[in-house]
Amino acid sequence: MRIIVVCILLSIFFYSCAPKQPVWENGKCHRFVKNDFGSITERKTYQLINNDTIIATEVKFECVFNPFTTQKMMFDNFGKWNEFLTPNDRDHGKVLKWDNVQLFENDTKKFTVLADCVENHQTMYASILVIDENGNDMLDSSSVYKDKLIEFFSQRIRANKSNDDDFEELYWTTFDPETWQTILKQKRQISESNLRERKKEKAEREKKRNNYLNNGKIE
Repeated sequence: MRIIVVCILLSIFFYSCAPKQPVWENGKCHRFVKNDFGSITERKTYQLINNDTIIATEVKFECVFNPFTTQKMMFDNFGKWNEFLTPNDRDHGKVLKWDNVQLFENDTKKFTVLADCVENHQTMYASILVIDENGNDMLDSSSVYKDKLIEFFSQRIRANKSNDDDFEELYWTTFDPETWQTILKQKRQISESNLRERKKEKAEREKKRNNYLNNGKIE
């Protein structure tokens, strides 16, 4: 018996000490993290803003648990988006745009924020693109706001209220009502399943309690 216990303890020790696979490696997500992200990547991208095509920096928060994270964060803090864009390079998903938002409490500067979400076989990311009133790229390496903006969005991704589904309902009822009905059906099924499980557990506890009161023992 002592040998078995020692073997179990050694197994736990070596497992806990073994290096875990990183969240993001070689351009691919190996797992996804809730209320956080695995890495931050950047790319220059073309966007049509006010009928003008601009080149700006897209900052991507890779390996998020929910790709809608940046869109939901903007909605939670600044309400419904002003406009949406449909990317030409994919057949689903919208880029949501907020105009003239004051992101920082002690800074009156206004920004235009575009928030996107992508899920594919390599990654699942939420992204942002930020420009000022003159169309300047605020996430470019030369921008004095770059680090401040990335930190702003990083903090709010980590503080995300995952169970708040107001954004989810508005997004799907706006762009794909049929999918929203499917989501509601799935939620009802999960809720009913959880309720049945709770009732079962309650019945088992009551049975054990009655058995103890009647027989003086717990089975």
